[in-house]
Amino acid sequence: MDAAPTAAQITKAPSVNLDVLYRVYSLHLVDGANADQRFQNRLLKIAGVVDGVNRSLPGRVYVELRTRRPEAFVYAAMAHEDEAALDAMKPGQAVMLVCVGDGMQGGSPMLRSCRLQ
Repeated sequence: MDAAPTAAQITKAPSVNLDVLYRVYSLHLVDGANADQRFQNRLLKIAGVVDGVNRSLPGRVYVELRTRRPEAFVYAAMAHEDEAALDAMKPGQAVMLVCVGDGMQGGSPMLRSCRLQ
């Protein structure tokens, strides 16, 4: 589990547009190398719109974030400490998150240890 980022780390973290994140990973579907070099295991500030809130099989709660392409999403697994706040999230709601890049799975960018800002 990733430790909560400090205020200084959050300030220094780059803001990443979800469409850019999705596009960079889409361009490197086979190896993801360029995208992973830019985003994986790095703290990122994300602004997005909620499409839905779901649970994965191991019980992690994640948020589906919309991109401009209707079939394309970025998946943000929430930090355990922020899971309770997800009960109030609704589709169409704008959110600000600080997350750690977690590579690509099934053709979609993944984020982990996300915290609401």
